[in-house]
Amino acid sequence: MSFFNKKNIFIIYYAASFLLMYFCFSCSSLVLNTQPFDVLETPHFTFFYREDSSVSNDLKKIAKYCENGIKWISMYAGFEIALKPDVYIFDNTSGSFREPFSSIQLESHSINGAIVYYYIKQDYLTSASVILHEVMHVIQDFYFNLDNTALAEGFASFLSLKFYYYYLGYSHSDAEIFNLLRPFALQGILADDGMPEYLLKLSLPDFNRTNIFENNRKIGLRYEIMESFVAYLVKNYGIESVIQWQNGTTTSNFKDKFYKSVGISFDESQKNWLTEIGYH
Repeated sequence: MSFFNKKNIFIIYYAASFLLMYFCFSCSSLVLNTQPFDVLETPHFTFFYREDSSVSNDLKKIAKYCENGIKWISMYAGFEIALKPDVYIFDNTSGSFREPFSSIQLESHSINGAIVYYYIKQDYLTSASVILHEVMHVIQDFYFNLDNTALAEGFASFLSLKFYYYYLGYSHSDAEIFNLLRPFALQGILADDGMPEYLLKLSLPDFNRTNIFENNRKIGLRYEIMESFVAYLVKNYGIESVIQWQNGTTTSNFKDKFYKSVGISFDESQKNWLTEIGYH
């Protein structure tokens, strides 16, 4: 059900020192090609693109979707989002920015408030959904100091999916979103993609069953599992508790943080979630 598990999306939270050095340029020099950028600015985004690129025809629609998404997330989650990340959009992956990652099939990533997206399939709605998903990771980094890949992906995917239906005019409740995700989560559990407790202990490469030097991830249905678990928590305990759970959560303290935020033990909650998705 997730928009993101089938796409080659990779969020870089850390890398080897030479990769970090490569990214330690100003936003204006993030892409080493010196050709000047055109800029589209909104209250919450600065989009960098080139006028002769295919994305230029759809950029206003992408910007509108993302801007409305940030406003909706602020309203739904109950806190004001003041970040303004830079979003670089390119037609393909052949530019100089890609050279250090020539063997990695990345469509987008985010780091320190800058997002890069390659507009390959030229589908503005899917592209905008992915960009908004990536922005959620920027928000998680800056506002919550979250250091847990499974929780980050589950929460970002849940919010992005919920807004997608809202944008299309389907105001699905949290329970309806959970019901949409339930068969996919059950399929993932039966395929041994991992219980939430296991996934929440994994590093970014381990969660994706890959490393930054490999071409393809073997993600299975791990996005859907965590998306479903987050939807279950939101449905039963409210969005505020799930937001609070992200605050300072790591792969080692997630159970303690969960109990303090939600008010019940993680193990009990996971057991109840398994019952609700139909796992016996």
